[in-house]
Amino acid sequence: MLAALLLAGFARAGDADTSIRIDPAEPRAQIRQKLLALTPVGEAASDVGDKLRNRLRSSSGEPFAIRIESAADATGKRRNIIRVVLGKYLTSPIPLTLSAPIPLVARTTALWLFDAHDRLADIVVSKRLLSEK
Repeated sequence: MLAALLLAGFARAGDADTSIRIDPAEPRAQIRQKLLALTPVGEAASDVGDKLRNRLRSSSGEPFAIRIESAADATGKRRNIIRVVLGKYLTSPIPLTLSAPIPLVARTTALWLFDAHDRLADIVVSKRLLSEK
């Protein structure tokens, strides 16, 4: 029993070595490159989902919540999308003419877009100020 627990611990440690950690404050292009390295264009949606669940982690090592959605494309056909909120971060305060600068919080999100054959077509990383609607 103890041997099984030890082996499980070693397996988890090995998994941590292969994880991809994402800091939401990193530039969008840098985040996208990491995500493309993990899930290359052309990969099957099921494989993308497995990799995201098993290897994608926050900068603190926590897994992300993964949402699978669908949306209509330009022709009206439904396409799969995977959405992951990569986190929030404090952006640089805006130095206004106020007595104190206003801190701004932004949220980073990634979308995995799939084609008609459920193959990864593109990854889009976006950043939005939380005050924006």
